[in-house]
Amino acid sequence: MPELAIVGAGPVGLYAAYYAGFRAMRTVVFESLPFVGGQIATFYPESLLYDVPGFAEVRGDELIRRLEAQARRFPIDFRLGTRVTRLEPAGDAVQVHFEPETKERSENASANPRGALSVAAVLLTTGIGRFVPQPIPSPEIESFRGRGLDYHLADPATLSGKRVLVAGGTQRGVELALALASVRADVVLIHRRDRLAIPSELQDRLRASPVRFLPFRELAALEGTLRVERAILEDPRDRAREAVAVDAALPCFGFSAHADDLSSFAVRLDGDAAVVDPTMATSAPRVWAAGDGASYPGKVRILAADFGEACTAVNNLAGAIVPGAPVFPGYSSHRQGAAQRPRPARVLRNP
Repeated sequence: MPELAIVGAGPVGLYAAYYAGFRAMRTVVFESLPFVGGQIATFYPESLLYDVPGFAEVRGDELIRRLEAQARRFPIDFRLGTRVTRLEPAGDAVQVHFEPETKERSENASANPRGALSVAAVLLTTGIGRFVPQPIPSPEIESFRGRGLDYHLADPATLSGKRVLVAGGTQRGVELALALASVRADVVLIHRRDRLAIPSELQDRLRASPVRFLPFRELAALEGTLRVERAILEDPRDRAREAVAVDAALPCFGFSAHADDLSSFAVRLDGDAAVVDPTMATSAPRVWAAGDGASYPGKVRILAADFGEACTAVNNLAGAIVPGAPVFPGYSSHRQGAAQRPRPARVLRNP
């Protein structure tokens, strides 16, 4: 049985997972998106970050890759595409209730995609909320969800050599089109206008790329038998239509963040964040929080501070739930990065 459940696999959740592994805790990470990375992976995968310790600058997707690799030094159970719906105190444990958010499933094939899990502690690293894509308001188009129509793409390389339609003139849409072109996908980018509200540097990259930009186009329909085979595009000016052969359609119309899940976790809130004490503990028993989803006097909402909160939360909860465990875990260099638990107390017997 896992000892710790981390809710949210953004950068703070990934760093918390690493520290939980360093403390040798059996850990499961729940993430409603079908990939790790949270807000950075969703909105800023190709943006440069300048305030991460140790990096003069680092791209968002590179930071997430490094954080994930660091966490996966230990046997963490990542349950992607899974939403935590409720936390329920149960004596010396917490019942974590969850259900599938997307078609993705846990990496653990034996895991129940819907149910409850008993853990000794919960750490909320929910950030600004659960990200939900802006859907296309067409049941016919939506019927292709998971059959070529996807709102999330964890790895552009999975569409290498495929014909891909990216719909939407958002910065994320343009960055996704460029990333797909870089892995030799045949990419068409459509937008209902002829101007893209993106930085000039990104416009230059788009013009220099093999991506075909078709202005004044909207996605009117998708056609195919088992999977997407064609996209029907419509000009909003005169309603003229054309068909484009595609293997995948990726709408990029933006995401909305839903922070209402915290209200179902029975923790005291300050706006959209859980109120925590200096150990990062919330008002609910055996529930801690860190990152943008945590609130305390003097809170500074930057990633560097969030990483420190994750470290503080994991080490304090380890001291609370692991018998004999101190709050301070020791220096990683002294242990060469190896996980360690307190040794069981020796029982002396009379000869």
